[in-house]
Amino acid sequence: WNVMALEGKRKEARGARKIKIDLEVEEGSFEGSVGSGGEGSEGGSTSTDGSDPSSRVKHHHHHHHHHSSAYPSLEARIHASTLATCNFKDLPPEQPHICLGPEKIDPEWEDLLETTGCNIFKVPFDESEDKKCLELLSDVSGWKEVKPMKQEYDERTVKFKVKFNVDERLRAIVKVPQKLFPYEAMSEVGSYYADRVMQVNRVPPTAWVHVPVEVFEHSAKQYGDSIKLIPQFANESKVHDYYEWIMKDFINYNRKKGLTLSDDPAYPDKEVVGVSIQLFVADVRPLLSSDLAIPWVPHNDNWQLHLNPEHPFEPKHTIGFIRQAELSMYDYVLGSVDRSPNKNNFVVGACRHHHTVSKCGSGPRHPGPPSFLTLDNGLMFMYEPTAARSADGPNPLVKSTYCMFERKLLARLKELHEIGFSKEMEQAMPGALKKFITSKLLHKCDHRLSKLLKQLDHCIEKYGEDKVVVA
Repeated sequence: WNVMALEGKRKEARGARKIKIDLEVEEGSFEGSVGSGGEGSEGGSTSTDGSDPSSRVKHHHHHHHHHSSAYPSLEARIHASTLATCNFKDLPPEQPHICLGPEKIDPEWEDLLETTGCNIFKVPFDESEDKKCLELLSDVSGWKEVKPMKQEYDERTVKFKVKFNVDERLRAIVKVPQKLFPYEAMSEVGSYYADRVMQVNRVPPTAWVHVPVEVFEHSAKQYGDSIKLIPQFANESKVHDYYEWIMKDFINYNRKKGLTLSDDPAYPDKEVVGVSIQLFVADVRPLLSSDLAIPWVPHNDNWQLHLNPEHPFEPKHTIGFIRQAELSMYDYVLGSVDRSPNKNNFVVGACRHHHTVSKCGSGPRHPGPPSFLTLDNGLMFMYEPTAARSADGPNPLVKSTYCMFERKLLARLKELHEIGFSKEMEQAMPGALKKFITSKLLHKCDHRLSKLLKQLDHCIEKYGEDKVVVA
């Protein structure tokens, strides 16, 4: 039905507008993607090739329950798209559809949630499941192995991968305060709490935890020899090897800045340092290597033009652009200066079907329809997004032309504007984090939230609400 109603070129499609919606998706998820005018001119999964709908990919109806049926969500839209089980061979790459993961979690991984309390297959996350997982992540005595992660050109920071005694299939990533990025770890944890306060639920469970410094010294000694530093970064830090880099830019830097503590009652007589630890989720890939990619050209922010009704995008990119609107709103309020379609923009599932299977990675697959994940939030809160920052253009919302607001998040932001975002954050965050993400920084978030709502008013006045509020 979805394809028929949006076909446009076919005579019977005109009558399709009268067809009763009878899918197992919440009512309202088709708002604006059917009928004339409104956002309908650029919604849904249209067939642009005029092919016969009966020969197209079979729809996959997926049971899904949403908390807030008043606001059709991005998830509802993904579920209502042309979803297909992809076997990586028989589908031409230009066919506008989205690959489905397996119907069920791989049987070998089914019990992971039970043994650990951490769900690496469910996005958006369920806040009621967070507590048990955060407890596991934060219990340093349960860490089985702490291994440094190698440097990449676009990921130069000190970070570690952790395995756990309870089940060593579970992984987590530890980020640390360090010379080049002193607030990276604090920002990662703050962004997790902000994601839950905003009810977006796309940041994996992330905890702030005090860890004895010796854990990292030992890890760097044990594994450091096998990790090559990128020469340019080694020169900039004036170090010769990995161990020296860890000691200089991470551990001694923290000592010098007074960030190491020796009075933690959990570790009498030990020096500890505060770090972030985040659950490692299954089947993650960059937006641009997924079926939900949007058109993007390096060092060019023209993609941002489409976040305005005057520049429609191709219907097959609708979901990708709505996600960029959701992300832009989240990032703008929190003051992120470090994201673009090509950077820190992620999807679970939806591996491009015309890649070979090997390119999709060897880990367990995300079951069912894909979803979006918000990772790498290490540069939030501390900066003011301005037009000058970032190679691929600033946060889209700093431009006066920005006019695309994701409906569900917008409704929540309006609520938070009334009750006070900063107030909710101060209640949600652990005390140790408030030293860094201060009420002064949170009040700046309140201020940006007000600016976002002013921009919304301006857009509604200019284009009408049905053109600028999307879902």
